[in-house]
Amino acid sequence: MRSSDRAWVALAGGVAAYDLIATDDEQLTNAARRYFKSQPIATVSMILVTSLHLVGGIPRWCDPISLTFAAYRRLLRRFWLRQHAVQRDSLVAATFARKSVA
Repeated sequence: MRSSDRAWVALAGGVAAYDLIATDDEQLTNAARRYFKSQPIATVSMILVTSLHLVGGIPRWCDPISLTFAAYRRLLRRFWLRQHAVQRDSLVAATFARKSVA
């Protein structure tokens, strides 16, 4: 079983467990109905975008979920590389200082 399969099982298990222990008016279905009554366009849009994303119905270049996670990974990678560059610079400076003192 792949990690993504385990994530789906965990997600389904979490949803089922929550719905089993939740009171009748706090189940996820009831929450979705409340959201639909108060914000119908936003609710339907989010459900539609999520569904299309999951089945690959939106091209990757305009899929808002894929684009969001790609930007997040790019920011993390940039921050991680910058952090390691600073560490390398400080190591080089420390080595240079030790050689010049010796």
